[in-house]
Amino acid sequence: MHAFNVVTWQIDDVDAARDRESKGRLLTQMYERIGPAIGDMNRAMHEVRLDGPAPVSDAADHVRYMARHVQQRHGALLDDDSPERRDAYDAAYRAFREAYVTFVGLARGALEAKDP
Repeated sequence: MHAFNVVTWQIDDVDAARDRESKGRLLTQMYERIGPAIGDMNRAMHEVRLDGPAPVSDAADHVRYMARHVQQRHGALLDDDSPERRDAYDAAYRAFREAYVTFVGLARGALEAKDP
């Protein structure tokens, strides 16, 4: 999960780039790293999806879906870094983050020991 966030946070470096060539290079580097980061996240969540309580498993699947949505929106920036495309990327990341926070809350709740 951390690796995925590290990649997505690099959008700040893209924003700071001075020219289109630098922005394009940074966006491409991000795109090359985002897929493997999603793969790592998928492996980490595999047992949760299989063995976790249904709400936690569903939340894990939703996080995976939202991460792929971020990846798609990022891919769109490679050809068109217009404000509209950037806004779509930002919205996808916010939705991913919300899904992740929900997942963590559910997972923590499932791990808490209940007194009989």
